[in-house]
Formats: sequence, structure tokens, C-alpha cells
Amino acid sequence: QFKRLTLTTKVDTKVTDWFTLGLNTAYSNRDQSGLPVTMEYARNATPLGSIYDSAGNYPVWYNGEFLMRHPLRNTLVDNKNIVNNLFVTAFAKIEVPQIKGLVYDFNYSNNATTSGNNTFTPSTIYEGQGTKGLATVENSKTTSWIVNNILSYSGRFAVDHRVNATALYSSEQRKGFNSSANAQQFQNELLGYNNLGFGSLASVVSSAWLESSVSYMARLNYIYRDRYMITGTIRKDGFSGFGANKKYATFPSLSVAWVASEEAFMQNTKDWLNQLKLRVSYGENGNQGIGRYASLSRMGVNGYVFGASPAIGIVPTTLGNSSLGWESTKSLNFGLDYSILNSRISGTIDVYSAQTSDVLVRRSLPGATGYTNVWTNIGGISNKGIELEISTINLEGAFRWESRFVFALNRDKIIDLYGDKKDDLGNSWFIGKPISSIYDYQRPGGVWTEEELYKGQIVKGFYPGQFRLTDFDGDGQITAGSDRTIVGYGTPNYRFSISNSLSFKNFTLSFLLNSIQGGNGYYIQRNNYFLEATTDFNYAQRMNQPAVRTNWLPDNGVTDAPGVYNQPLILSGNYQDRSFVRLQDLSLVYNFQQSALNALKLGGLQLYLSGKNLHVWTNWEGYDPEVGGSTLPLMRSVAFGLKVNL
Repeated sequence: QFKRLTLTTKVDTKVTDWFTLGLNTAYSNRDQSGLPVTMEYARNATPLGSIYDSAGNYPVWYNGEFLMRHPLRNTLVDNKNIVNNLFVTAFAKIEVPQIKGLVYDFNYSNNATTSGNNTFTPSTIYEGQGTKGLATVENSKTTSWIVNNILSYSGRFAVDHRVNATALYSSEQRKGFNSSANAQQFQNELLGYNNLGFGSLASVVSSAWLESSVSYMARLNYIYRDRYMITGTIRKDGFSGFGANKKYATFPSLSVAWVASEEAFMQNTKDWLNQLKLRVSYGENGNQGIGRYASLSRMGVNGYVFGASPAIGIVPTTLGNSSLGWESTKSLNFGLDYSILNSRISGTIDVYSAQTSDVLVRRSLPGATGYTNVWTNIGGISNKGIELEISTINLEGAFRWESRFVFALNRDKIIDLYGDKKDDLGNSWFIGKPISSIYDYQRPGGVWTEEELYKGQIVKGFYPGQFRLTDFDGDGQITAGSDRTIVGYGTPNYRFSISNSLSFKNFTLSFLLNSIQGGNGYYIQRNNYFLEATTDFNYAQRMNQPAVRTNWLPDNGVTDAPGVYNQPLILSGNYQDRSFVRLQDLSLVYNFQQSALNALKLGGLQLYLSGKNLHVWTNWEGYDPEVGGSTLPLMRSVAFGLKVNL
């Protein structure tokens, strides 16, 4: 039901030969009414059931099955969701006439969004059955603005010297307001959300928020003879979400480059070496990826009965941290850019080392504290890696073939946590190991057998048909303190992509292969949900699985799946390698000849056939290795169209 109306305007004027003004506006009205059907329950639904009951309606429980909500039930929900957005940008540019190369740029933008989202859930579907209908009227407004003041200078001196200087002041603010009125227990559902008074139980909630940022930056770039380059930058950033004395941080950087191919002693290589550039850079940057009020202890409301009357109480909801500040990363990078054989082969090589300190994380807390976690700055993380890119022109002429290969490898490890050199088992953080370490019981392979049961060789609490776990301390039982280990890492081992473009006359065929690889314990993830049942509801057997395994029986010799009724005393992960190669994009394009365009009086005419996510090569037994344990697959799409340029 999506509908959109847009209106844009662009106005700019050159007031004088050195002063320019402009104003751009964009307004949109979007009708996003309607709720999507639930893919999760469509995936779990048996293909043998009927979507209608005997009366021709959608039943609350699909096929009369407990916990199986009807996949199409949201089509019965009355939802109206209208979003209005106004985006305005204003700019001014002054090229100072008295000083050549000195320019002042002013940019202001304001983005305002209002939305009204009204929903009525009838009592004929699961979500409204227990409440006899549920109505919600929600209104929200968010606004943000940003102001940039940029002063820049560019000049050349004595032919061989060039200087570029930039100074920046930027300020930004974001705020929002939301209110929601809810009603339930409807005796008459005819008017739905249009009259909340028909509901006998009502509630109102509202919220508001505000956050702001500010930045200062100065940069100086010097180039000598177009072969020696040095750039220095210093910036100071502030964010309102940090603690009172930690809102600001300063981040310097310095980079140098040398175009060696322009040196006199390299002139003999000009017939095959087109460019050789060496780069070195060192810099610091910050991360503010936390909530706007993460440093504050926040309160919430909770209803209770005082005497014979209802009352509202104030309760703590989150634990604050007044010392919360910027995460900082110091990085050193060595790079090389090259181009050879008339630029038929070109590319870059980058090797880097980065040290991150005061890492922003949600640290888990014991339940006795009353909180589950708290934002904090802890320890440090080291990252080292290499990135390669190679572009080639394999064939030229009537048939042209171009390729591009990109490769990246990164290794990270925790270098410090709390200053005491101790690991944090609760968060699975280990000094000297990747932050994505997975700490769990180890499955050495196979399941316990009846023979082992009769011989007394099964560890305490386990039965035939359940996965084996390694008893590291050999005490005949599995315990959390002694029998867990690092079973692998969630981060990739390496990643690469390969793209090709082949052109012949008016046809162009292009494709992109994208890959993330594991191995050596990297890029694994728990996949129990798809591979084994762990409760009597047996979710792994209820869904339409991408992979089906035969359950263990005493006489079938199965070792990669448990018995049908599998409730082990201690749960452990069924981890799988998520390595994959994906045919990400494929397209075939035909561009009409100029003679046809002239006859049709068109600027361009193109016929195309394209596809995305067409195939994945992987051993992962979930829906998609890149989304991992998600219960929703990535969609495959194919498009055929005609592109016309007037």
C-alpha cells in the first residue's frame, strides 16, 4: 500500500562574481499504511494445513496448532501510517576577492519529520484476542539541524609549491518527541482506533529526547613538485551523551606521501611503470556509538496500588556512568599505489596496525545489582591487517574484459580489560584473544551411545542420543567452571570479492562474487535452532528447514543429530562455519546505437536484465550464512527493465 508524494525545489544565485547563495528544499508525504505479513510464521507453517477455518475466516491458530500464529493475520489489522518530511538546506559561498584562493563556505540543513501511526488489532487474531481488541494512536516528531562553517585556502608559490589549508566549525542538534495513547477491552470494535473511548482500559505514554554534537577541525596540506606530500590534521569533537567531564576529545593525524615514479632516476621505467606512490599515515579517531543518555542513571514509572487507589511510582531503570567518555583508536598505515603496463594493471596495498583504548562496551552485571548491564570504557583492543585491490584490463578492442579483485584480512585481540590482567568469563573476553571469542562447552563429535551407557562411560547427567561434551578435567561430570573453553571466533578469517565486466559491441555483461571465509576456528556461529530440538516444542522440526537431518535412533548410526526428544542437562552450541561465496550481482545490458537514439530523439536508451543474490555456495545449514542465525532468509531478486534518458 506504499504511496509517496515528493516535491523538490532548487534555487541558487550568484549575487556577485564572488558571492553565491542557494536554497534547496525537499518535501515528501509517505503513506506506509499496513503491516507486513510475518515471514517467521509462514516459514514454520505446514504446507498441509488450510489458511481458512470452516467459516471461511483466518483462524487464530493456524491449522489448530499451538504456538502457530496465522502468517496472514496482519492483513486483518487496521493500520494507518503517514509520514511527512521536510528537508531544507541553505548555503552561501564567498570567494574573498582581495585574497585569491581564500573561500568561506556556510552550510545549514534542517530535517523535520512528523508521523502519525494508528493501529487497531482486532480480537480475531492472536495479538488482540487476550485484550478484546487493541488500539494505539501514536504521534511523533523529530528534528535535526547541522551548521558547517568552512574556511579554506588554496595557493601555489614559485611553481613547485602548493598549499591547501582548511578550518572547520560544525554544530549539530537532534531532538524528538513521541506520544502514544492505547486502549483495550473493546465491547464494540467497529470504530477501532478512531474512538479510544470504546475501550474500557486505557493508558498514555510520552517521551522526549535531545542530543547535540560539536566539532572543530584544522588541516594543512603541502605539496612539493607534485611528488612530495604532507598533510596534518587536528580536530576536537564533543558529544552530549558522554559524562560531564568527558564530553570532548582531541584527535590529531599526520600523513606523508611520495610519488616515486616522478623522480628522475625512475624515468627509465616510464615504458611500463605508470605510477608508484608510497604512503604513510598516523592518526587518531573517536567513536561515540552509545545512547544519548548512556552516561546517566535513568528512571522510569511503575504503577502500583496504594491503599485502595492506583498510584505511580518512580523506579531506576538503567545504571549510569559519569566517567563514560570517547573511545579512541590510534592507527598506523603503510600504503602503496601502483599502475603498470599503460594502466592495464593497477591497484593498492595497505598494511595497518591500530590500537583502540577506552573501548565502549555494555558490560554485563550480576543480577544481584538489579541491572543487566552498564555502558563503560574498558581496556584496549589491537587490530592488524592487510587490504589489497587489483584492477586489470584483460582484453581491449571490440571485446573488452575488465576485472577487479579486493581482499581483506584483519586480526584483533584484547590487550587489556580492567588493568588487572584477568579475563572476564561472564562476557567471554580473554586477554590476547579476539573480542569475538566464543566460550562454551566443546563437542568433540558424535553422540553418546547405549553401549557407553551400559558400560558406565557416559558423564553424569547425560543419556544416549545427546551430543558428547569434553570433560577437560576428567572428573566424570561437566561443570561450567572446569569444562568450558574457547571453541572459536565470530569474526571472519578473511574476505574477498571479484567483479568482472565483459563488453562486446552494445552488450555488457557484469557480475560480482562476494565472499567471507572462516577456517581455523574463525567465522563460526551457533546454529542449534536449525539443527536440533532442545525443548518439547521441537522448533527445529516445526520449521520448513533449509537442511534436514535424520534424528538419532539406537540402531541407525546417526552421529550428527540428537534424538527426537533432546533436553540435555547442560546446553551447548552446535557451531558451524559460515564461509560462503555469493553471486551478489549479475546484469546484462544492451545500449541502443546512436542512430536509433537520433531517430527517437532520445539521449539514451538501455535494456537491462539484472539479478541480486542469485546463488550462494556454502556449507552453512541455516537460511543464509551472512545473516547467520537469523530466522529470515535474504531475498533473491530479478529485474527486467528499460531505461530512457530524454
